[in-house]
Amino acid sequence: MNWLATFYGKAQLVAKMKIILVDDHSILLDGLKRLIQEDDMLSVLDAVTTLPEAIRAIDKHMPDLVITDYNLGEDDGLSLVQKVKRINPEIKIIVLSMHDESHLVKEIL
Repeated sequence: MNWLATFYGKAQLVAKMKIILVDDHSILLDGLKRLIQEDDMLSVLDAVTTLPEAIRAIDKHMPDLVITDYNLGEDDGLSLVQKVKRINPEIKIIVLSMHDESHLVKEIL
């Protein structure tokens, strides 16, 4: 769905950003989904808990953005980032983590 947005006093047609959420904790998924849905310019297409579910959702919906946790149970966010970039390098990715080790940041980038 497209929305009319005002930018520098001129009306422009702007598409909603399509998002897929990935986290192995459903309570975090629910909270993120509710927060994101408060913005009319954002649309959560799917919220999934595993890497295989994430790949299926990405293949199906081709989102603009994937927001994922670094830790996905038996899998990790790095694997998801690599797979998403093979599917479509234009998809943006935000990786959330409770870890603060710089080597993890370097791996993801």
